[in-house]
Amino acid sequence: MRKFLALLVIGLMLAATGLAVAGPWGGDVAPQHGGAAIDLLRFLATQGDSRAQYDLGFMYEGGKGVAQDYKEALKWYRFAAAQRNGLAQNNLGLMYANGQGVSRDNVRAQMWLILAVASLKGEDGKRATEYRDIIANKMTPARIAQATKMAADCVASSYKNCN
Repeated sequence: MRKFLALLVIGLMLAATGLAVAGPWGGDVAPQHGGAAIDLLRFLATQGDSRAQYDLGFMYEGGKGVAQDYKEALKWYRFAAAQRNGLAQNNLGLMYANGQGVSRDNVRAQMWLILAVASLKGEDGKRATEYRDIIANKMTPARIAQATKMAADCVASSYKNCN
């Protein structure tokens, strides 16, 4: 209930100021110029809210309301991904595939995309599957097997051994 109220407050603050951008799951969630709303979002993220963690990663990756910072985006996506947030897992996979904030690593990209496909449904799941397949087409069967084992190890460790 507390999280819902906090997110409602963020939405109302943004609507009142007109400083909102479209969030990854629809609606206006992120301020263009920081302020109290971003502070509240950051507070929720530090309290373990995976949606807020994902949102911060999304904002840092795209420079929406904050300075673009891939390392900071990775940090928040990792926190959210460890809580089985499929969108964060998907975006981690893409960041590894593109070498954004990390060295390009198709095995690690594939691992995160395998996890995302298992977590996501509907259109998000279809996109994650497409991304996974695109990366797989660039890999040898041995490297795909390595990524699959890494994904299984991640799940077996309750997402504690995923890096």
